[in-house]
Amino acid sequence: MVDQLRIPIHQVSALIIGDEILSGLRQDAHMPFLINWLPTLGIKLSQVNYVGDDASELEQALEASRNRGDITFCFGGIGATPDDRTRYTAAKLFSRPLTRHPEAERQIRNRFGEEAEPYRVRMADLPRGCDLIPNDATQIPGFYLENHYFFPGFPEMAQSMLQQLMQTHFAPPGHPTSQLTVLQVISPESDLVPIMEQLQQDHPHCAFFSLPQFDPTAPKLLGFRSQAPDPAVLKALQEALERAQIPWQEAKGAP
Repeated sequence: MVDQLRIPIHQVSALIIGDEILSGLRQDAHMPFLINWLPTLGIKLSQVNYVGDDASELEQALEASRNRGDITFCFGGIGATPDDRTRYTAAKLFSRPLTRHPEAERQIRNRFGEEAEPYRVRMADLPRGCDLIPNDATQIPGFYLENHYFFPGFPEMAQSMLQQLMQTHFAPPGHPTSQLTVLQVISPESDLVPIMEQLQQDHPHCAFFSLPQFDPTAPKLLGFRSQAPDPAVLKALQEALERAQIPWQEAKGAP
């Protein structure tokens, strides 16, 4: 079960697993959820990777995420069908042989009774020494070992499990990771470069960006990210645009 010592969490990576995602048979819902939800907790999503069901490619992806050292949320491939290879691959990579987890087996048998055999109970075969992630929806738990957390591929189920885990296992900062300030400008992007470079030098705690449009005559988005609303930086940006005689206005509905 999830332990009671809550772990500080500021940054995570995600690994989304499944041929059905890469083939377009299913549209990924995990990354959109993480993009919208994690920043509200003060957690940065540093990287998202996709990999199919091929065991060797999955092992390489897991090894890369393990070497990075991030807390990594992994979605998919923990079922009982032949294409579900995440449990086996994680066991191999972490040098933890697959063994029958007594508590996972108990939950699965309580949920399915005689129908747990012969296939569903296989989902209790987990890397030795791992801990369980509760799944209130089906009583088929996920699991975690070291800094990798493994969830089912079903988005609604995984999201519920992750939200519960965040409340019981992790200690997120609890405040938004950044404040986004955006203006709409009409200017060639080349004219914005010196303004952005100077502002970045003057205000290194902010991250300035521009989002061009394919149509060169269309308005562009110019702005910055900061830890909190920063009126002084916004004023500096507006004044720099005015000195360069670049028209600007507040961006409506900007991301």
